[in-house]
Amino acid sequence: MILTRLIPVILSTLLIAAHLSRHYSNLIAFVGLILLLTLLIRKPWIPRLWQGLLSIAVVEWIITTVELVQFRWIHQEPWLRLLVILSSVILFNIFSIIWLENRKIKSYYQ
Repeated sequence: MILTRLIPVILSTLLIAAHLSRHYSNLIAFVGLILLLTLLIRKPWIPRLWQGLLSIAVVEWIITTVELVQFRWIHQEPWLRLLVILSSVILFNIFSIIWLENRKIKSYYQ
């Protein structure tokens, strides 16, 4: 089933929704979760839409990482573990973007 192939995209969306809920608004996070329903639409532009959305999420994660690491560094608090964790989240989101180029996913949306 296609949903099992989309697990990385779904997990990336859940991560960014949790982040948006904590730092911005629950409404924005809810909209992000509702957008997951677009994965059920079998149109060729859906994977491109999600690659764009996940790219925006990567930019948000990078900005957040830089801000939090700078804050901790300035206040002489431990920051290395934070950097490793958020870098892993960024890499996972990038993996999800690339994962949408999978042959079986592409054939599903054609």
